[in-house]
Amino acid sequence: LAQPVARWTWLLPVESMGDVDAARRDFQYEMLGILIQQRLGVQSRQQDSALLDAFAIFSHGDSLIPTRQTELGFEATVKEGKLKDGLREIYRELVRAQRFGFNEAEIAAAFEVRQKQAPVDMNHQQWARKMLMHVRFGESLRTPFESEYLRKRFMETTTALDLQQQLQRLLKDPNQVAYLLLPKQMSSFSLFTEQSVKSMVLEVQAEKMTAPVQSGMKPLMATVPVAGKVVQRTPDAATGGQLLQLSNGIEVLTIPPKSTSERIGFAAIAKGGMLAVDKKLWPAARVLNQYLTRSGL
Repeated sequence: LAQPVARWTWLLPVESMGDVDAARRDFQYEMLGILIQQRLGVQSRQQDSALLDAFAIFSHGDSLIPTRQTELGFEATVKEGKLKDGLREIYRELVRAQRFGFNEAEIAAAFEVRQKQAPVDMNHQQWARKMLMHVRFGESLRTPFESEYLRKRFMETTTALDLQQQLQRLLKDPNQVAYLLLPKQMSSFSLFTEQSVKSMVLEVQAEKMTAPVQSGMKPLMATVPVAGKVVQRTPDAATGGQLLQLSNGIEVLTIPPKSTSERIGFAAIAKGGMLAVDKKLWPAARVLNQYLTRSGL
């Protein structure tokens, strides 16, 4: 690890995915994950935030908590020296959502994100993995069409109050796990104990909070521009960075970070994906994206 990591998770009861009510609850957990992830993402962009980035987890058999139960959780990369503050920020946003709930606009935006995450069709490798998850954990073998149909039906019958009440039940659940992961080179930190987490929970629950300010979830641009290439680089004296002129008319100002807390995480996609990697490099390529994210590159 290049940066400390804070994580807050739940171990959910084992249920049959053939049961429609259980599938509907799973859909609501997925929606909660996306909604809280979006809020933590907004929080991480604040200058005084202890978070660098955050994402939701909803999967079986996590390596850090080996279990057949489904794990729902939130993980954040935290700024140096801000480990406990990062965990507090995660829990605070959970409590804020518990108190004030969600509005229809952000729920609709979260559902759109969930729809985009789902595959339209599946190749042989994806089907093989799906069958493996069915054998190991009892996950359903629904086709992409069947899954999409159920998501739409569940969305029609799920209200903002349903999601708020689901989160309220989760925050009372005894099967919660909070933990911190430290970089190997970190030698100085205050002790993290169960009692310190309990104290933090009581302190956050006693805080006076305001409802989150919603930005309307509108995209920055009405239409996505065509891809462009850098045609000109101009030094920017004010920031010490560079002004990049792209062939599609867009200008990009790059500014060098002044501290490790200003590192920027990003994702890149190569055309051809894993098919462009030879057999020798294929095992390493499978974990490359996660390695880059965790290392802060």
